Amino acid sequence: MKQGGGLQLRVLNAADAPAYRAFRLKMLVHFPAAFTTTLAEAQARNIAWYGKRIADKARPDDFILGAFDNGALCGMAGLERFTRAGNRHKATLFGMAVDPAYQRQGIGEALIRGLIARARKIGGLLQIHLEVTEGNRRAEDLYLRCGFMPYGVEPRAVIQQSLEFDKLHMTLMLD
Repeated sequence: MKQGGGLQLRVLNAADAPAYRAFRLKMLVHFPAAFTTTLAEAQARNIAWYGKRIADKARPDDFILGAFDNGALCGMAGLERFTRAGNRHKATLFGMAVDPAYQRQGIGEALIRGLIARARKIGGLLQIHLEVTEGNRRAEDLYLRCGFMPYGVEPRAVIQQSLEFDKLHMTLMLD
């Protein structure tokens, strides 16, 4: 991880909406195949939309964890719990990204492990699912190191600009 002690992990709040929006736009430029949202869709959303998204996730069962380096958002990962009675034991990890300038410093792993630790405190939550663009070996390896196991591939999970991307589905059992 980046030296100097400037890294902080914390749940995003409404005041983080401008930084969250800027970060998402930057990640969509650098990693468009990793997300189902397009850059144009994200650009069309105003700060209020991002603030609401953060507020909607600011519950014990749903949250967006940010990595901050001396106050600058440099990584994020979110958790969203399923809401129906039959699948409330599951949650989805979403929006995982680390700014290219901060990659290979352990920030992604710190985010995932921090998210898992927080998820383990959620009563009745037994597993976390995620999707990763197939072939993104660095991300796949990160999730494997953190205990996620693959269980299938969804062909054509995302189609953007006539390009097709398969998604590897992975899960982590919390119990």
